[in-house]
Amino acid sequence: MKRKGLSIFAMLALVLVVFVSGCSSSNKGSGSNDGVSVKILRKQVMVRDDLTAKKGKKVLAFKVKVKNEADKKLIFGASDFKLKDSAGNSKSTAIVDFSYHAKENIKDIDVGNMSKGESKTGYVFFDAKPGAKYDLVFKPVLGDKNSTKDVTVEQQINTAGIKDESTKAQKAGDAYVQAVFFDNNTSNYKKYVANDLKKDRTTYDNHAAEQFLNIGGYSMDLSDKESADVMRIYKSVNKKKSDIKTDLVAMNGKTAVLQISGKTVKADSVFEKYHDKYSDEGDINLGTLLDQYTDLMDKQSTKSFMEADLIMKKDGSKWRIVNKGNDYELVGNIFNGDIL
Repeated sequence: MKRKGLSIFAMLALVLVVFVSGCSSSNKGSGSNDGVSVKILRKQVMVRDDLTAKKGKKVLAFKVKVKNEADKKLIFGASDFKLKDSAGNSKSTAIVDFSYHAKENIKDIDVGNMSKGESKTGYVFFDAKPGAKYDLVFKPVLGDKNSTKDVTVEQQINTAGIKDESTKAQKAGDAYVQAVFFDNNTSNYKKYVANDLKKDRTTYDNHAAEQFLNIGGYSMDLSDKESADVMRIYKSVNKKKSDIKTDLVAMNGKTAVLQISGKTVKADSVFEKYHDKYSDEGDINLGTLLDQYTDLMDKQSTKSFMEADLIMKKDGSKWRIVNKGNDYELVGNIFNGDIL
């Protein structure tokens, strides 16, 4: 009886030690074993935009720091990380290659060959959903007799608190497209978009109206009001006829990419019919031009256009649309009729 009592006591003590050490590792967001430590610096939901996944595919991204304090060197790769769920099922790391739009500050943790005291930081990605508890397992399998092997670092991660910004980013991009390019004011604009609506709309209208008239071979000096009048007519017809689709195709912590596709009215197709019908009238004023053009535009079919990317940057709790550069110009061309 005495021996049995000691055995039970020893088992309880062992369980207590394991429990305490496990809680300590989880609360600190780091784990260590035999001089090798792994610390989670950041937990995020990202949207991958590489060609291996369908549009809008989300991944869990963990920025980790691996440090070697062992006497032997440590050799490892991203594939040495696994994500284990509560049922014991493990997922290998996903290979995620962001496009140049969302690549900034996102560096995979590549192959490490570290001596004592050295560390390496980077991201590991998993095709997993947030909201559950996982164990991040690090077990290097590379190396030789002069390197640390057979070491396992395991720590618990609760992903319930990870914010998924993809829905807000999608709503911000959609609100901007509707408000600036179609004059459809939405409550989501103030809620999710950081850009000054009046400024962006006026800037776009001035540039787009000039481009629009140039397509037809007209050169006119327009006031802000006249530019707005030109684009209002085009927008009013185009928003009834166009078929626009938006997809959030990439998102990291600071950058999101909204891809725009679909059909819209192509301005030069309308101008071809316009010149055929009104070519003998000589000089024409802006009012007459717009009246006659609107009549033809109402009867014009839509054309498919090449996909274009609206780039967004995180700005506090909102998203700021990048309204300069080639990407933004291509998006603007979609909505002023200068489409490819």
